[in-house]
Amino acid sequence: MVRALSSHDRGHRFESCVTHQIFVSKKKTMEEELQNELHPRVPKAGRVLHTWTIPVYQLHTRGTLWYIIAGTLVIALLGYAVATANFLFALLIILFAVIIFLSHTNEPPMVDVAVTDLGIVMNERFYPYHALTSFWIIFDPPLTKHLYIQFQSSVRPALSIHLADENPLEIRETLRQFVYEDLEKREEPLSEVLWRVFKM
Repeated sequence: MVRALSSHDRGHRFESCVTHQIFVSKKKTMEEELQNELHPRVPKAGRVLHTWTIPVYQLHTRGTLWYIIAGTLVIALLGYAVATANFLFALLIILFAVIIFLSHTNEPPMVDVAVTDLGIVMNERFYPYHALTSFWIIFDPPLTKHLYIQFQSSVRPALSIHLADENPLEIRETLRQFVYEDLEKREEPLSEVLWRVFKM
């Protein structure tokens, strides 16, 4: 025999239903706020699967010897530029030296990175998966721990993204659902190796 619901039972079920709706609504609002906080200029970037924060560039520890060698090299290049009357080259050397000096006297700004179900967001720029051809991860701590994404455009270089404290295996498993993984890429680009070796 089916027992009729009492007013107490109906009230309890109603409260449970309302509580569930409030929970779902709050969860949805929190997800929307998280996405807007991560990438306010690209609100349709999809559902966030991974997110982390990285500096725009890496700071390197430099000793006195580094500054002596760098200063000697700059002076030698400036002397060559003046001797050959190549003042544009001299100007470029000065600008480069100033940029390198200033970039390592201030803390680098931080940018947000997010992997979603539609693409990758970095520094408020959205890279949809359909615009990418492949990805690969170079993991050799503490030297390098980077994610690389290759674009459809052949003239556009691969984008390097530091993984910080993210688990590379988890990032890999997620991206493999959307983008081809290039397993032949096992070494980081030569330019990044030189940049790190010379502590630029």
